[in-house]
Amino acid sequence: MILGLTGGIASGKSTVARLLKERGAVHIDADTIVRELYADTQFAGQVQALFEKPILDNRGEVDRARLGQIVFNDAEALNRLEKLV
Repeated sequence: MILGLTGGIASGKSTVARLLKERGAVHIDADTIVRELYADTQFAGQVQALFEKPILDNRGEVDRARLGQIVFNDAEALNRLEKLV
């Protein structure tokens, strides 16, 4: 069985994930995986190539706040990002 946990902030996703893990479930945290990708400067460069506005920080990593300002206001930009990720 495959389950996906979704929901807003403070909706209990982490609590449910912890309870499932305690019962033997395998937990894959997509947020953690994407954060690791965004910290990889090679991948970050690929993300930057999708957008005209600068989205990298001074270390060459994706600045998630800047990226969020773009993709959460532009469905096409979000679609391009999702395809890459």
